[in-house]
Amino acid sequence: MNLIEALLNVESFEHPWVFAFLALLPISYLYRRLSKQPQVEHFLFPNTERYATQDCPSSAPPTHRRGYLRIWNMLRHSRRFTLLVGSHLCLCLAFIFVTCALAAPYGKATLTSYSEGLDIMFVLDMSSSMKAYDAPREDLEARTLNREPLLNRFESAIDTIRHFVTQASRHCTPDSDTPRCDRLGLVVFGDQAYLDIPLTTNYDMIHTRLASRALDDIPSLQTAIGDGIMRAVASLRHSPSQSKVIILLTDGDRRGGRISITQSLQAASAYAVRIYPVLVGNEHESYVAVKQYGSIVYQKANYPTNFELLNTIAAQSGGQAFRSLNASELMQVLNEILDTLEKSYHPDPTQNRLDYTRVFLMLTFIMGLLGSAVRVAFARIYPEP
Repeated sequence: MNLIEALLNVESFEHPWVFAFLALLPISYLYRRLSKQPQVEHFLFPNTERYATQDCPSSAPPTHRRGYLRIWNMLRHSRRFTLLVGSHLCLCLAFIFVTCALAAPYGKATLTSYSEGLDIMFVLDMSSSMKAYDAPREDLEARTLNREPLLNRFESAIDTIRHFVTQASRHCTPDSDTPRCDRLGLVVFGDQAYLDIPLTTNYDMIHTRLASRALDDIPSLQTAIGDGIMRAVASLRHSPSQSKVIILLTDGDRRGGRISITQSLQAASAYAVRIYPVLVGNEHESYVAVKQYGSIVYQKANYPTNFELLNTIAAQSGGQAFRSLNASELMQVLNEILDTLEKSYHPDPTQNRLDYTRVFLMLTFIMGLLGSAVRVAFARIYPEP
């Protein structure tokens, strides 16, 4: 990248307030002009006294305005006069460039890489039923008393996705035996469905987003499974991948939503999207945590699961339904199935931030060195009479 291209690619500055220092240029000039003992810089010009007094009244001093105008007209084509102006210009530019460098200029460049893998959208249920704990009350109370980790349905689903993302990042390495870079995305749904993470191979960003997710982030009185599947299909419909996959994590009990499951399955079939539902929870009794008098108690809740519905979704889309047992075991089974699907090369554009501070520092050095060299070689500074 050449110098001019680098300057044109600067998009913004990280510390724009630094440009306030540019006000020092006019302040310095005014101070020099208004100082009691200003100094004037002279280059080694020929004697100009006779030009200053020529055609001037005998009573007028040599510094008459007309005399200065004649000196200007005589010297403005001089090479040394050009050096005088050029040295000041170089030093001013050096000050401007160092100010730009301190402001931390940066730009962005889009780099496109190609990797082989699948396009997978996770569809995460964030309805109120996902706050239930599927374990006997005695076990829940004992774990709470012993301060042991305890996961509700939503936290178990997040843990499952996190395991999958971790394995995907391990597969997407050059030293892997079977490298595979799957593009992953996330759709969340409650009363409505929302695209949370578009398809990407930035696995660190996915981990960060999952860690910040909570059930109260979206309205969660309903379980719009059809809306969630349709939103994921909409994200996959323009995908060039040969294999498009949806992994649905829900308790399987549909309540509400604008789009029926039948309509969403028709859309998935039209775009050749396979759906792999994962049941989060079990058919036994479930409980929710409630705070009473400063302590946590568990009350029985009516949050049933519906594995038959998930089986129907999987059968009609060419996928397979799973019960949520253990996250690592589930990922092992899922990966075995996904390994059999046809992989595709897909582009993965990424935005890289480019720092142009060094470019402006280099310009500062060049301008400062050039201006200083001219002043040392030709300039003489005397007190102004």
